Amino acid sequence: MTDRARPSWITSRTARLGLLLAACAGLAGLGVAAADDGMSYFRTPSELVGTTQPGDSVRLGGMVMPGSVVETVEESTMTLTDGATDVTVSYPGRLPDVVREGEGAVVDGTLSEDGVVAADQIVLRHSNEYRAPAEVTP
Repeated sequence: MTDRARPSWITSRTARLGLLLAACAGLAGLGVAAADDGMSYFRTPSELVGTTQPGDSVRLGGMVMPGSVVETVEESTMTLTDGATDVTVSYPGRLPDVVREGEGAVVDGTLSEDGVVAADQIVLRHSNEYRAPAEVTP
C-alpha cells in the first residue's frame, strides 16, 4: 500500500503518536537528569575503610560520637561512626555551631595517610522526625 492509498487518519494518527512518544521520552530524560543533579551520595565509615586510598576525595557520613569533638581556633576534630567503624575527621578552624555530638553529619574532604579525613566542608543531616519546640515557661 502506498502513502496515497492510506487513509489520511492513519498518517496523521501515526505522526501524532510518534510526536507524543518523542515528547514523553524527552520529558523523562529531563526528569532523570534533574533528579541526578540533586542526589548526593556518601559512604559510611565501614564502607570507607579498605575501599579508599589515601589522597582520594571522599564524602563521609555518620553520627558524631559523643565526647569526640575537640575544637581550637586553628583546627577542630571529631569522630564519625556508623556503629561498627569510627573515622576521625579534621576541619580547619572551628566547627559550625550546629555540629552536635550524637547528631548526623556528612563531610567532604580528602583521606590522609593516617586514615583521617581532612574535611573541606561539613554538611549536616537531620532526621525525618518532627519534634515540636520545647515550651519555655516564664
